[in-house]
Amino acid sequence: MIAVRWHRRELSPMMAAVHIAAEYLPLLAFEPVLGHAGDPVLWPEGLSAAGSRFGVIGDRDCDHTKAEQSAANRTLRVAVEPGEGWRAYFDRQHSQVAGALATCVAGCRNPCAAMDWVAPSAREDLAVRAKVALMFADTPWCGCATPPPWGTGSACPRRRRCWTPGTAAAPRWTTTRSGTAPRWTTTSRCRACRACSRRSPPRTWSRPPCWTTSRPT
Repeated sequence: MIAVRWHRRELSPMMAAVHIAAEYLPLLAFEPVLGHAGDPVLWPEGLSAAGSRFGVIGDRDCDHTKAEQSAANRTLRVAVEPGEGWRAYFDRQHSQVAGALATCVAGCRNPCAAMDWVAPSAREDLAVRAKVALMFADTPWCGCATPPPWGTGSACPRRRRCWTPGTAAAPRWTTTRSGTAPRWTTTSRCRACRACSRRSPPRTWSRPPCWTTSRPT
């Protein structure tokens, strides 16, 4: 869908799809161990087991933001709420739960018992997938524009801006795919945007088959 929007020059819906993918990608990382795509009715009991800080609002030892703590707390009880509460949760908080789960396995400085339900043999792979999911949201492709107020298109970038100058017209999507690989170790400023502080992928990277030399207008 992203590719179709790009070739049809419909950048506003394309960027909406990119941001939605970035928000929910952590749930895709968790799907192999969850057995579903993040259904609040089917959350494992281990998320709220003794010693878990998942969904505990105001816990200063938890690395979740206040918004993530609130969303995590809500997701553990939304299954018994009426339809209005269910729809409001999915509209405003479910994507934050996705990020909170990824933080638990990939970036928590004070691990608790929230992820003890994950089999030890699956934790390493899960952590790698969650890290990639979090990195994707911070890549040049997702940085083409901030999420716009839906329906306005006010933050939609120009088509040319989605191409990284200085790299033989390599698209930001290709740069992003290289950047989310384990080789991404540099911390220099993004070559595509001097004003941002995003990390830039290595200067040497292999050209994928889908790479094209034609520059959009």
